[in-house]
Amino acid sequence: MYGATRSVLIDVAAQGTTFSQRGDALSAIKMLMSYEFVFILLVVKEIMAITDLLCRALQQKSQDILNAMHLVPTTKMLIQKLRSDGWESLLENVRSFCERHTILIPDMNALYFDVLKSLRRQGK
Repeated sequence: MYGATRSVLIDVAAQGTTFSQRGDALSAIKMLMSYEFVFILLVVKEIMAITDLLCRALQQKSQDILNAMHLVPTTKMLIQKLRSDGWESLLENVRSFCERHTILIPDMNALYFDVLKSLRRQGK
């Protein structure tokens, strides 16, 4: 789905009927091709996968409340497990996705320098 979305946006950016359409498509492509977008996309995917069973159980009218209530602590435990132990595999999935789709991966070990903050301090 990611590849199809990207292809459509590239087509709109190249062949859009208005400058506004083409500009919006280019902005969307830039966002879609960012590491931050991919990271958030995959975090949300993981959380949605964990909470899916609970959501489906709560939507069933025939589901008794006791069974649904047992799913709450299980879901909470799985989210906590993702939080405490799941980052390495999540980051590996993000890295793999980025490599497959030729998305630039930032160097997490590089020094961070906030250019805007530095300019504000200098009064520019």
